[in-house]
Amino acid sequence: MNFKERISIQFTNLTKTDKKITNYLLDNPAFLSDQSVQEAAKVIETSPAALVRFSKKIGYKGLAELKIDLDRYAEEKPSLDDNNDETPKTAVLNHYRRNLNLIEEQLDEKQLQRIATTMLEAKDLKILGIGSSGLNAEQMVYNLLYQDCYTESVTSKTKMYYLSRSLKKETALLFYTVSGNTDFKAIFKAAKEAGSKTIIVTMVDNAYVRKYADELVILPSNAMQVDQKEGSLYLLDNRSIFSIFSEILSSYIALELK
Repeated sequence: MNFKERISIQFTNLTKTDKKITNYLLDNPAFLSDQSVQEAAKVIETSPAALVRFSKKIGYKGLAELKIDLDRYAEEKPSLDDNNDETPKTAVLNHYRRNLNLIEEQLDEKQLQRIATTMLEAKDLKILGIGSSGLNAEQMVYNLLYQDCYTESVTSKTKMYYLSRSLKKETALLFYTVSGNTDFKAIFKAAKEAGSKTIIVTMVDNAYVRKYADELVILPSNAMQVDQKEGSLYLLDNRSIFSIFSEILSSYIALELK
């Protein structure tokens, strides 16, 4: 997984300072190689500590490992960037092609089978999401209905509150959440205490979601480089990424039902 792909996975977890560092390094991937952390921080207009935190946040052991990978990315970059003069249409389509490859790389065959089995064996299955992610929860409900599997979506905080009071060991919960929404904390905690199975599909990887997930699926966020000359990022609708995952998971559920 190269530097840009790591950024895509962690995009929704990046702070304003992280994005500032990201934009500069996308434009100048070889920059850190010839700079001390103090000099680099001065040029990027951030702090040495922020650079170190950034490197660890996107999955590197430290700044040294980030530098090595950026050198590699700098060599690959001409072949990765299709054409600086590409139209918005082509840029978006190329972005989705790359993201499909990244989704395939991220998803684990055995985990998908386990999740499908868990959902089908649960006596009570609920699909949850807040905001735009709630639409993905509703979509997954319809995917299951088409296979004669009845379940319900829970997309409001009020319903989640009451659901958290009635969870049982036989319950399975599938969550869609771009950023590991802290609004889920109460129901995450209740599910853990009740022994319910918790499946979290998200675009961040942090201790908070790992603490509560029996199964954790990390998908890439839909962050696209708008202008490759300036390295700026634009976030496309993440629902499409969740939708692709839902279709994949639904196919595994269909196989389990045969």
